[in-house]
Amino acid sequence: MWAKQNRSTKPMTRPVKSLCERKRRSKVQKKRLMKLGVPEAALNLMNSRQIKDLLKMPAEVAGMSAQFARMLAKKAEKPVKLVAKPVKKAAKAAKK
Repeated sequence: MWAKQNRSTKPMTRPVKSLCERKRRSKVQKKRLMKLGVPEAALNLMNSRQIKDLLKMPAEVAGMSAQFARMLAKKAEKPVKLVAKPVKKAAKAAKK
């Protein structure tokens, strides 16, 4: 009796989400936000969690254009840091 109660008709593991489906969903979500007025450059700066959170409140997203403009301006102000890594062989040759 105990063994029969533990048997399940459902699979033991849930199916794994495929990478292709995940990319397709994110692409569709970005298109939805662009229709609401979010600039594409701002969407490229967001991660998937931020995009999903914005889709939960579409009425408020339409009035957030000033926030997106500030986000893009803040990103443009940051200088790109180029760090040159010293070559080990050249450093050793200079010591000799």
